[in-house]
Amino acid sequence: KELFEQTARAIRTRGIPEVVLERMKPWAAAVTLSMPAPEAGEVLDMALYQQAMQAGKPVFGLESIHEQLAIFDDMPEQDQLVLLRDAVENFAQIEVMQRELIDAWLQRDLGTLLAINDAAMQTGDRQLAAEFQDRLIVRRNQLMVERLQQYLRAGKVFVAVGALHLPGKTGLLNLLEQRGYTVRVIY
Repeated sequence: KELFEQTARAIRTRGIPEVVLERMKPWAAAVTLSMPAPEAGEVLDMALYQQAMQAGKPVFGLESIHEQLAIFDDMPEQDQLVLLRDAVENFAQIEVMQRELIDAWLQRDLGTLLAINDAAMQTGDRQLAAEFQDRLIVRRNQLMVERLQQYLRAGKVFVAVGALHLPGKTGLLNLLEQRGYTVRVIY
């Protein structure tokens, strides 16, 4: 009850009423609290998708919505509650971290993005954080690099992924280099 009340207070800042929260799974509430507050404008993913469609470009997903949701939905409820509690308890710091992530992204500073993410993994339940990181980033990167192969071999492909999928030993850039691709910054 206490966690629900704390979540309800925090999630209201995201424009979500309690009646909606009552129907959310704990992971969905945690993810909602961990996302930046909604602002006017398009989500980058949707803007890129719409531009490609308007230009008549073929569009392919590297993973399905079902696969993305399963990352959270397949977690035991107890782990979902730990994530939610962590999001509620650290809600004030989340906005600061998001600003730092956005600033690093705008500077194209993948090292800082990775460092901010790594620091965030050091709070709360570290074992759960490591398992979550493995599910959210590492395994998805392995799957994405596998699925990218056919498109990269065909050539002339534009790939858009979340920035935290790029850096580090298990990041897409390193995984692609390990497969013999040359990776370089062009912008």
